[in-house]
Formats: sequence, structure tokens, C-alpha cells
Amino acid sequence: PGSPKNPSSLGFKVKDHDPKDISSLIALGYKAALSGQTEAAITLYKQALGQESSNTNVLFALASLYHRLAQYKEAKIHYRKLLTLSPDYKKALNNYLVLMSEESPSQALVELKELEKDNPDFSPIQAQIGMIYAQIGDFNLAEQHLRRAIILSPEVLNYRYNLGVVYDNMKRYNEAISLYKQVVDGSGTGDILPQSSNSIRNRMTYLQEKIAVQRD
Repeated sequence: PGSPKNPSSLGFKVKDHDPKDISSLIALGYKAALSGQTEAAITLYKQALGQESSNTNVLFALASLYHRLAQYKEAKIHYRKLLTLSPDYKKALNNYLVLMSEESPSQALVELKELEKDNPDFSPIQAQIGMIYAQIGDFNLAEQHLRRAIILSPEVLNYRYNLGVVYDNMKRYNEAISLYKQVVDGSGTGDILPQSSNSIRNRMTYLQEKIAVQRD
């Protein structure tokens, strides 16, 4: 059976639930989402959206939940509506960029370029564009955008790691090693990296040995 949709199943009495009270709906939706009852949370947030269609927090919650369920069409609808209302809603923009990249790199690149015009200094846009260029094998443009992302947000280790991978693919091993070292040295900052520190160190060692062989 699916997740329960009746607010009473979330530990609230039905008589305590006012369908016209948006604050109550949001609180119940949040509780449902936290407890893993995603379908129930969606139902409650949709009721809240019916009361206040321009509530950006509710739109973000719905978009995120649909994204979690891999219902990408619905997620995109809610992200787009939210970003139309609030273009500076950075969490929504970042999630939307990730979603587009997961679906269709070529289409994502078109949309990202449009978003870049309005948000030229938002590092996740630059990073996502760089990653898509890397994915399609255009490492020069990937380097350009990832370097820009690092300039905008030097504290984000993932950008340095991804640029290191780009240099690795370009056989610019010394530059790759330098970035990998920066990532490993800063790995205690709490960033979640695509690879473990040990894996990155192993790659650095391999590249150093490869450079040594080439010199010989």
C-alpha cells in the first residue's frame, strides 16, 4: 500500500485539521515529508498551493518531492513556476539545473545558457554548464566554465575536483594533481565529494607515476 494521504494518519486528529488553514497544511506536509510519507506530503502541499498558488516555499517543497520520486515532468513544472516568481531562489535554481542535466544534456545546455544571462554570477550555473561540456567531450569550454565557478565560489571543493577531472582527461596531469591535492587538503570542510579522499590520493599517485615514466 502507498503512503497514507489522510492527515489523521500523521498523528493529527482530522477535527484539528482546517483545510483552509495554509499554515496547518504546510506543517502537516513538512511532518509527512520528514517521516518519509512522500505521497501524503505531496497531497498536503498541493492543498496548500490551492490556497496560495504563489507560495514559493510550497512550490519548492512540491518540486523537491516530485524530484525525489523521479517524477521529473511535475518537478520541472513546479521549479519553473517558482523561478518565474522568484528568479533568485538559489536552492530551486540549483536543483533545477541538476534535474535538467540528468534528463537531456543538450536541452539542459540551451536552458542553462538562458539562465546564465539572468544569473551570470551564480556559480552552480557555471559549474553545470562546465559539466555538460565535459560530458559531451568539449573540455576547453568545460575548463572555462569550471574555472569561472571556482572564481565565484572558491570554497566549493566539488568545482575543483571536477576541473581536476577535466584536466585529467586533457592529459594536463600536473594541473589535475594540483587540484586533486587542494580537494584532499580541504576535504574536512564537510563537502560531499564524488570520490573518497583515498580514491583521489590513489589517482594522484597513479598520475605522478605516469609523469615520471613519461620523463624517462
